[in-house]
Amino acid sequence: MALTKITGGGISDIAAAVEGASDSNKFTDADHTKLNAIEANATVDQTNDEIKAAVEAATDSNTFTDADHSKLNAIEASATADQTDAEIRTAVEAASDSNVFTDADHTKLNGVAASANNYVHPNHSGDVVSAADGAMTIQTDAVDIAMLSATGTPSSSTFLRGDNSWQVVAIPKLDAPTITGTLAVNASGTVSHTISNWSDDVSYTITPTNCTVGSVNASGVFVITHTSGIPSYTIVATTASLGLDDSTTVTKNILLNLTAPTLSAPADAETLTNVIYTITSTDSNDDKLILDLGSSNFNFGSVSVGSASKVGNTVECTGFTTNNPAVTLQFTAEATYSVTAKAVNIAGTYGTSANSSADSLLIQNYVGITATGGTITTDGDYKVHTFTSSGSFAISAMNDGSAVEYLLVAGGGAGGGSQGYCWSGGGGGAGGYLANTSHSVSAQSYSVTIGSGGSANNTGQGGNGGNSSAFGQTATGGGGGGYGNWTGGGSAGSSGGSGGGGGQSSVVSGGGSGVSGQGNAGGTSGTAATTGYSGGGGGGKGSAGTHGFVAGAGLANDISGSSVTYSAGGKGPIGTANASPANIGKGGDSNGCSPYAGGSGVFIVRYLS
Repeated sequence: MALTKITGGGISDIAAAVEGASDSNKFTDADHTKLNAIEANATVDQTNDEIKAAVEAATDSNTFTDADHSKLNAIEASATADQTDAEIRTAVEAASDSNVFTDADHTKLNGVAASANNYVHPNHSGDVVSAADGAMTIQTDAVDIAMLSATGTPSSSTFLRGDNSWQVVAIPKLDAPTITGTLAVNASGTVSHTISNWSDDVSYTITPTNCTVGSVNASGVFVITHTSGIPSYTIVATTASLGLDDSTTVTKNILLNLTAPTLSAPADAETLTNVIYTITSTDSNDDKLILDLGSSNFNFGSVSVGSASKVGNTVECTGFTTNNPAVTLQFTAEATYSVTAKAVNIAGTYGTSANSSADSLLIQNYVGITATGGTITTDGDYKVHTFTSSGSFAISAMNDGSAVEYLLVAGGGAGGGSQGYCWSGGGGGAGGYLANTSHSVSAQSYSVTIGSGGSANNTGQGGNGGNSSAFGQTATGGGGGGYGNWTGGGSAGSSGGSGGGGGQSSVVSGGGSGVSGQGNAGGTSGTAATTGYSGGGGGGKGSAGTHGFVAGAGLANDISGSSVTYSAGGKGPIGTANASPANIGKGGDSNGCSPYAGGSGVFIVRYLS
């Protein structure tokens, strides 16, 4: 049978087209129904089912079976043999009455649960609320404690166990802060404390009393500053992130330190010699003062007030009330001691003070100086070395810090000569004078030079004295006296340690100048018209010379053990003239036409023996 394409049709259209063909020899539904009703091997008395079964079972019956029918239904109307599966499928699904099972139907079917029905969940209200989608919500406070019927006692520190009983919950606490650092502070001072178990997950609340507290740094350190009274603070560790309770509160009471006493500074001394230290209290809250010698090398003697005793390297004084104890003791060994004092409150209500400023005390037995040179004599506790000629002062041993006393005098200048009349020459100037009562020395050899007196010249200028030197110091020789010639041609005195007097002339002749600190100037001369033919006096250490022959005074010194006048000037030609003694630095007298030479110098040194 030729197939004709049926447009827009489904299975029913194809069936109608086939059955409607006049020459199709169609096996209609009615035929099929009738045939189906005939049993296999049916006889006239067979039922329809028996006829149908018999017909379909026959291998040569050319029956149009259900399978044939299904195959026919799958063929489009007017289908051709060249249609693809996709084209056929599209055509079938596009038919409005084909009742095909489409992809959309399959997707929808996949979304339906097995054994699903069209049930709509009802809404509920009250303690339990539900919606059409089946979601159920228990309202807040819908179930109270009484409804639970649990055993035990509910509270803020219990939770409900799975066995319906209340269990007490012990919430862990943070560790209490562990504080290290000195628990004492000076008045208005500061002290640093450290939280040794510090954590950056924890906050610390510090509440101070009579002090201020700085912030805690990243190392757990904070600074306490005293403001008044007795300081203290509390500290608590807290956290908002770890779920732990605050730590227990830690209280730190800080002692206020006493203020340090002051200490006297006695002179250095020898061993087994009384040394007295006075301790002055500066804080009314102290009741013990401790003198710390830094060594046990001492013997305690006495205390001026209260009582005291030696304890190790210290002397502890009590019972002094408002007085300041003076402690007498003797050191038993040579050394340099650093001595301090501190204040204590015996009950411990206040902290021990800092140490006072240290006093440095030298304990040394005096052994003096061991030296040679010059002529050595003894004057009480002193040894005296006198140099009348050049030599060496050699120190071989001495105490550290030892000093000597010395006198250094240069040679005096000679008196001036005269021509014409024998009273016109000037007196010689005194030798320069240097003295020191405390000159530091060391163990070594010192060169000593003694200046000689200036040489006299009967008809000319007096010669200058020689310089003396020792310990790096130089005394300048005295200036010679001026030459006198009343008719003219006289000369001025020479300069030196002290200056020589001017020689008389027809005009005034000046005296020589002296060295500052060593002597003075010589005196000026007179003239024939004014002063009766006189030369000036030589200058001395004590005063300057004057015109009219008056010499400058010398200066007395007892360094040798007796008082001797040194560095006097030579007088002019009027009056009695004398030769200059050796080793006192005197200037030579003019003595008219036979002037005297100057006296030689001297070096005298002494020290405690």
